[in-house]
Amino acid sequence: MRTIILVLSLIPFFCFSQTNNKVFIKLTDANGKQINGESKDIHYKDWIYTTFINSSGNNNTLLSFTMDVSGASAVLKKAMLTSLTLLNGEVNVTAGNKNTVSPEILYKIKMEKIKVLNCSETTGSNNSMQTAVTLQATRIGWIYYTTSNTGVQTESKRYGWDAELNKEWDMGEKPIRMIKARDRLVDKIQL
Repeated sequence: MRTIILVLSLIPFFCFSQTNNKVFIKLTDANGKQINGESKDIHYKDWIYTTFINSSGNNNTLLSFTMDVSGASAVLKKAMLTSLTLLNGEVNVTAGNKNTVSPEILYKIKMEKIKVLNCSETTGSNNSMQTAVTLQATRIGWIYYTTSNTGVQTESKRYGWDAELNKEWDMGEKPIRMIKARDRLVDKIQL
């Protein structure tokens, strides 16, 4: 009987708290041009939508991810084979649920001077072809956000590392507070 009561009491939690986390990556090639991905999300159009992401390595300068095979796969493979350095990149990890129109940004990863260490195709878990990519950033930083009950997102913490200079990296920008109204950004305030 206790088990039934426990299960019934948890139903609202599971029904109303389901999130839909998504990860998007924007990379800039050696010529300063964005590498277009397949994302059709209105907030991240032409970004690379990833199905898996992992940060590792010495000082977490390695970033691995998988994505659907696309034109971006060829551009990244060319950068790997010709040893071209990508200028910069940004990863946005978002969360949303069925009650929100605009996804919240959980955290961002900023990168500069990026080498493509690996770019290969593999069969995914659902028998679809995926491109597996490993990047190594010379400079990498993480920005974490909190969201108030009214939808205001504020930067809570940040940390960056410059592997070339072997010291902390400030990512060259001021913290911001993002104010959203329904599905669009209303204002950015530098703190």
